[in-house]
Amino acid sequence: MRDLASYFENALSDEKLSIDSKKKFGEDALQRVATQNVGGILDPELNAMETAQTALFGTITNVAVNKAVSESRTKTVDGIVEKFTKRNTKLNQFLELNDVDKQDVYQEFFPQGVQEFTRNVTKENVEQKMAFLVKAITDNTAVAGGAAVLAEYQVIQTDYAKARAAQLGKFSQTAAGRDQRLTAEQAWDDAMFACLLTAAKLHRNQPQKLSLFFNQSILRTPISAAHDGKGRLAGIVAYEGGTPVAGATVHITDGNIADATTASDGSYVTQSLPIGEYAIIISLNGKKLYQGNKNIVDDGDTTLDVITAP
Repeated sequence: MRDLASYFENALSDEKLSIDSKKKFGEDALQRVATQNVGGILDPELNAMETAQTALFGTITNVAVNKAVSESRTKTVDGIVEKFTKRNTKLNQFLELNDVDKQDVYQEFFPQGVQEFTRNVTKENVEQKMAFLVKAITDNTAVAGGAAVLAEYQVIQTDYAKARAAQLGKFSQTAAGRDQRLTAEQAWDDAMFACLLTAAKLHRNQPQKLSLFFNQSILRTPISAAHDGKGRLAGIVAYEGGTPVAGATVHITDGNIADATTASDGSYVTQSLPIGEYAIIISLNGKKLYQGNKNIVDDGDTTLDVITAP
């Protein structure tokens, strides 16, 4: 006898199911269920499935874009910190050249030595160190090299504050997006499961009818797919701010495959190609949005998310 408890378990909540498989499964199921919805008998289930599908994969797209943008903004912050430390080295060289390091006023700039403002700068203390040097240069502008030097440090300080705020804001959006995704995925699992149970009730003792509503083969991972010497490139293309770029062409030089095109949510997946490094060009209406190299691996899809200026 079958374990009756198995009928109470939602197989679609299996953590082994990939989100990509769920997306394809949901799209296929919507079409199948709509075809079988004679007389509107499945209207509640179909509406719930459509709502869950839209909510889940809209949220996932936003998370992917937020992640890509946050990584871009992290690079911006790191770049400003590096610019600050290099400018401090230059300032110290100027002071030494003018023998300021032999005067008491030197302590106004680097009381613990220049390394505290070059090698020992972190995101935790950089704002404090920036404020310290801006005040020191304000109080000793002529000694530091003039008003232009002060203005340069003030720009660095302002740029960092803006970039850091944007970076932290994007981190919080990403975290919120992940929470929303978990909730949306649970709703998706429940909606699909509810339709499965309704279909089973309508066709009791006719398991062959399952294929009219669901194609469960979509959820099964091909045995040889993960290590067959081939891989695909997949990702999201979006403008700064998160707006998806639809209709962009993803071209892989020497890949000998057809170009991929981004969907309305900015997502794309190329055809399979032999593993290795390839030159990637992403363009829209003749405008190049991205150009670079990517190593395609033999372990599922290789991700390349691109954030571009409008």
